[in-house]
Amino acid sequence: MVYLLAKKYQNICVVGDDDQSIYRFRGANVENILSFESHFPNCKVVKLEQNYRSTAPILDLANVVIAENQHRKQKKLWTAEKEGLKVSFQEYESAKEEAAAVIRGIRDAGWSYKDQAVLYRTNAQSRLLEEQCIHWNIPYQIVGGVNFYQRKEIKDILSYMKILVNKKDDVALRRIINVPKRGIGEASLLKLQQYGESLGGFSLVESLPFAKAAGLSGKALSMVGSFLEMLESWKDVELSALIDRILQDTEYEKDLQAEGAIEAESRMENIQELQGKLQSYIEENGNEGSLSAFLEEVSLLSDLDRSDLTEDKITLMTLHGAKGLEFPVVYLVGLNEGLFPSAQSMFTPEEREEERRLFYVGITRAEKELYLTAGRDRVVHGQYQSMLVSSFVDDVPEEHLEKKYLYRKKPSEEDIFMEKTGRSGYSSYLQQANQSIKAYMGQSDSYGSSGSYGSSGSYGSTGAYGSSGRSSSNLYGSDGYSSSKKPLDLQAYQQAGIIQKGISGMSSGSLDYQVGDRVSHMKFGEGEVLAIEEDKKDKLVTVLFDTAGQKKMLAVFAKLKKL
Repeated sequence: MVYLLAKKYQNICVVGDDDQSIYRFRGANVENILSFESHFPNCKVVKLEQNYRSTAPILDLANVVIAENQHRKQKKLWTAEKEGLKVSFQEYESAKEEAAAVIRGIRDAGWSYKDQAVLYRTNAQSRLLEEQCIHWNIPYQIVGGVNFYQRKEIKDILSYMKILVNKKDDVALRRIINVPKRGIGEASLLKLQQYGESLGGFSLVESLPFAKAAGLSGKALSMVGSFLEMLESWKDVELSALIDRILQDTEYEKDLQAEGAIEAESRMENIQELQGKLQSYIEENGNEGSLSAFLEEVSLLSDLDRSDLTEDKITLMTLHGAKGLEFPVVYLVGLNEGLFPSAQSMFTPEEREEERRLFYVGITRAEKELYLTAGRDRVVHGQYQSMLVSSFVDDVPEEHLEKKYLYRKKPSEEDIFMEKTGRSGYSSYLQQANQSIKAYMGQSDSYGSSGSYGSSGSYGSTGAYGSSGRSSSNLYGSDGYSSSKKPLDLQAYQQAGIIQKGISGMSSGSLDYQVGDRVSHMKFGEGEVLAIEEDKKDKLVTVLFDTAGQKKMLAVFAKLKKL
């Protein structure tokens, strides 16, 4: 349309930055900028490269990051403000420790809260940050989103859980009696309510078994019966498996998918984060934990996060929501491979470059100080997993980014490192998966010219994928997206047989201890292993600690050491 309107007089002006094109999923097309000169060959291009927002170290990092993209207009930002703190990256043991460190850093930074922002890739990541803010009594606001425990899908799942422990919670019942739709309308609920009152003040939940006597018939009566049977079947379900069971029996995910792929994915990520909260609760409380106690804890968090104490609040928001904004201090969190860049970005070069543009946008939100962080152990799909540091971080030379990994090693020490950290077999799995992909695609190498994931090592100070081994031209072709080789896509990963497992997934594997052995735990101290049970996702280990009592833990997360 624009071309047709401007074709005759060639009188058109376009302003934009291809490096900040981050809404591909909404239909935005970076080609609109990149192909402009081919449509209007006589146009004059003016590059606005001076930046008035950020310090030189921040811009230097941004330039190095975005230079990895092959499909872009060449430009380099600069600023007259040469001074500034060097950007730093810190890896933490877990996502929870990462969130705690970030919020403590904000508290102790010496800046006002409103001058500081935390940016993350997905909405679900706000949960840990919100809980830390509440724990430290730090005011916060979520811009462009809803507080975690106020999100519809979270309130739905919690409502299902609530009516299992509180037969008087009519609010929870009304919320989910038709989620997903069951054909139990307001007229049926009114009959149940009136009949319950005639029995001496029965709640709606308590009135459900008397649906026929209350006057319900046909589909409504049948669905109430099915609903009651479903609730009854959940009574003996282990707490750790309850959310999975709710999703399965209600077909909640299927109902979400009817809303649209993007919305469904985001909502399921939030539910998976709730599963992570539940697993953490079980880990911390063991046999002392219960559904009612868990709901009480969540209820407290939900009430507190609505408090409006002051206008001086830190800002929590997604990277997409941050576009166009700026803050003196920015924390960019969750820099793990498979999270940021997202796992989906592996499948096409276009998606990968869009993820890098998103990283670039996040970096350039910072005016004075920028801090990058990652948490190695995260709950993904309700399971604890160890994740690699983002390749976006590893791609950056040390001169532009001060990196603090949990482990620093020489490449020759890889096998020892993997063994000590419980990752034996993981490195070979990555290599095998990569070789499978290369074989399927007919490529000599997918990520580098002399090694599976780069020639200089797989983890540590030299980079998780090798700082010198990753070659964009091998993946994209020398002319950006015009490569004659197949791009990485979903089919390749399916054919390689790794799409189900995922490159970040890990289990505890074989344990070096057994029932009767003495072990030590970083938090609970020493104790005796009472039982080891096989779980569908990991091993459940029961330990009687000398001072902390009996605890049941997932082996991969407990990291018990045999004495």
